[in-house]
Amino acid sequence: MAVDYDALARAHMAKQVTDAAKIQAAMVRLWDETIDPADLTRSFALFRERALPLIESGRSISKGEAQRYFEAIHGVSGLSGDLADVYEKGWSPRYARSSLSYVAGNPLARAEAIRRAGGDPTAELLKAREAVLGSAKRHVLNAGRERVIGLTKTTGYGRWARVSDGAPCAFCLMLVGRGPVYTIDTASFRSHDRCGCSARPVLATESGWSEQARQARALYREGNGLVGLRQILAERDAEEPTPAPVVPIRRLEPTEVDPALALILARLVRARAA
Repeated sequence: MAVDYDALARAHMAKQVTDAAKIQAAMVRLWDETIDPADLTRSFALFRERALPLIESGRSISKGEAQRYFEAIHGVSGLSGDLADVYEKGWSPRYARSSLSYVAGNPLARAEAIRRAGGDPTAELLKAREAVLGSAKRHVLNAGRERVIGLTKTTGYGRWARVSDGAPCAFCLMLVGRGPVYTIDTASFRSHDRCGCSARPVLATESGWSEQARQARALYREGNGLVGLRQILAERDAEEPTPAPVVPIRRLEPTEVDPALALILARLVRARAA
């Protein structure tokens, strides 16, 4: 029976997004327990520093899942060679620290102004929280994306394609529609905050064109470019709203927390008690 590599790619994407949602759920809990509307500067700085270990844990989980996904593909591909050594791109917590501060800056400033004027800052605080969750998701998922792309150096592969999470923006849909044209030497994975797309390795012996990519290419051509594609998606969304993300963000039950993530959370609890 032929291997459905597209189905494997979609399953991998869903698992990555699910794992990232667990990190985001932990960050929601941390935010709700840490942010003080009466002292936003201090409490956000505290939240940000305590969120960094969660993001690092998420990156480790994402990278491990990507490794398992590629090994599974390699195992059923008929190829017998060893997997390529992957050059690890440098990543530092300061990257996440900077982006969390950047995306939360404006809504937090508005929240502070509203509070000082005697108003309710809740709406702006929610915007700030959603912004940092979106930024964290990008940092977490990039670890797995980079791992998959790095492993395409393995003999018998060479290319990769983009896989959408089912609710892509026009930019992501355009990149999906280019099909399996990407290589580790010619393209890096372009992602934005909240992006749920993933990378799918393409064997040298397969076309690599998924039905999703063909549909995306057709829509891009119908719109005659990115501007037209945005208009098509906007009109469709007005008629039928875009479906919710693959995994909604919610609070986690203790039994749902990954062991590595549970360890990080326990350390944070001890830090708060100290």
